[in-house]
Amino acid sequence: MRKKIVVIADDLTGAAEMAGLANVCGLSVDLLVAMPEETLRVDKEVTVLATDTRSADESEAVDVTRHVAKALPRDVVLFKKTDSALRGHIIAELLTLLEVTGKQRAFFIPANPSKGRVISEGIYYINDVPISQTKFADDPEFPARSSSLRMRFPEAEDMGIMIPDISSEDDVRHWVEKADDQTLLAGAADLFVALLQQLANLTGPTSLTSPTGPTSPTGLKGPTDVAVFPREDVLVVCGSTQSRPEALPMPTTFMPLALYNGEVSADEWTEEVVSQYAAHHTLALAIAHHHLTGRMVAVRIRETMAGIVRKIVEKHHPQELIIEGGATAFACCRALGFSHFSEICQLAPGVVRMKADNGMLVTMKPGSYPWK
Repeated sequence: MRKKIVVIADDLTGAAEMAGLANVCGLSVDLLVAMPEETLRVDKEVTVLATDTRSADESEAVDVTRHVAKALPRDVVLFKKTDSALRGHIIAELLTLLEVTGKQRAFFIPANPSKGRVISEGIYYINDVPISQTKFADDPEFPARSSSLRMRFPEAEDMGIMIPDISSEDDVRHWVEKADDQTLLAGAADLFVALLQQLANLTGPTSLTSPTGPTSPTGLKGPTDVAVFPREDVLVVCGSTQSRPEALPMPTTFMPLALYNGEVSADEWTEEVVSQYAAHHTLALAIAHHHLTGRMVAVRIRETMAGIVRKIVEKHHPQELIIEGGATAFACCRALGFSHFSEICQLAPGVVRMKADNGMLVTMKPGSYPWK
């Protein structure tokens, strides 16, 4: 691989997923959370930058994207990671990247055929169900009210953003091969792996699952070893309202309805969960409700979770933090002062274990992926 790769991801679990896939391919990886000042330092073969712009409003997302794009060093391959469930300020960010980089077009491929997420005749399906008929219709910030990509992104094609039908991994590879130096590739995990395979002359399916690179910080290697439960000194944070964590083999406490509704402060629940962790030395925090929508609600919920995580970490120092949901992960990292992750290892598709600045193990999982 001659050129180094820079990935811009709009949420942290998506960024971790890209870092894990690069690790699977045997490439050296850096995952950064802090924004670059003037020029982004690119030391490894793959540098992944988590911007958290999915959690921002559109104007802020554009400003952050422009700042990052201007900080890119010359002669790198740029990949824009987007959500496979179509959440985020996707078109606004892509247009900003095209403007700053001077590229003429973008191939936007959010489909992940390896996970049953495909586009057929302009309709986005998840396991043969139109996305507007799935749980993503209830997303608090970006509800999938239509399954038609033309209706979701009506002006994309006129602005140089192509969204092709994708029904197989061969389709994904076709569009990677079709891209030239004037094309920005943007999309989900299958597209990124196809790009890595092309650049590094790798072979095999895009649905990579088994690490071929370094082991994780704890020596785990491969999907058969991903079971981190049951263990002591583990704090699990389920930040997605779409999550179904009931099967986790550990004590689980759900955010009280009054707190979820914003009717009470977090003080009482914080005291309760800190005591529960002290008693069990392992705990999962989760959200049982999903009737509220809107950015303000989502921000309040994830900031509440992040504040509680900070209290538990400061008092009890868990060995490992497992976080579901990119916005929640970013809020927790900010509360804990984490800015950089190393020793990255994919444990299972989308599930990535890393070491934080202070040596703490952090495992992340996208909220749109099921617990296994």
